[in-house]
Amino acid sequence: MLWTIFLALSTMSCLASLAAHGATSYESYRPAARSLLTIVAVGLTVLWPMVRLSQTASRSRVGTWVWKDLVVLLLPAQAVIWPQAFFFLAKWPIGVIGCVAAMLTAWSILAGALLAWASTLVGREGADQSRRALSMVLMLGFVSAGPLLSLPSRMYATTRPPSAAFDAWAMTSPITAVFELTRDRFWTGQPAGVVSEHWWAVMIVASLATVAWITFGFWSQGRSERDRPDAPAAGGKGVRPQNI
Repeated sequence: MLWTIFLALSTMSCLASLAAHGATSYESYRPAARSLLTIVAVGLTVLWPMVRLSQTASRSRVGTWVWKDLVVLLLPAQAVIWPQAFFFLAKWPIGVIGCVAAMLTAWSILAGALLAWASTLVGREGADQSRRALSMVLMLGFVSAGPLLSLPSRMYATTRPPSAAFDAWAMTSPITAVFELTRDRFWTGQPAGVVSEHWWAVMIVASLATVAWITFGFWSQGRSERDRPDAPAAGGKGVRPQNI
């Protein structure tokens, strides 16, 4: 419910400026649509992990509630993304909208894997608040490291043409990737467009998310076995607990 309210308020705030100026064309709506998709990206990859890390962990298995969260978050998000192909909204090509949807999905699943790791390391009780704070900082670094690392090269770059079809650094963050995928490319005859490199970038993120979840599954399984009461102690045989 809170996520749906967040999306509704974000949509209203992005459209408020257009209504105030009486702008009705899709050319004037596209900047607001980019801002809306950027807010969605921030909500999926930054706000969601931070809210979960500030709460007491669920008593169910970490992987279970993370995937439940992903379903609850991604379904309403898709309802915001796909309508941008309509002529009365942004009127972006279906290929662009599909790539944006796939990109945000892949980054959200990767963020979920990192959240599962962080929640397990913090623990259910979460007594060590420094671990929570560190996990939140790492989440911020997770979505901002790529663009920040590219700043020096961008400040002194003089050879990159403004009509470049693909910006690799922009695809290293879900936030800048929204602008990269939806930026104006009128020289192509389309208001926006994607190339094969954009899809490869999305596939790389999806692959990283898959590896992160598989690794977490093996690691959490081994951790559960070590934490069992009858698990073998280090350097010795397992001893079953006895009733006192």
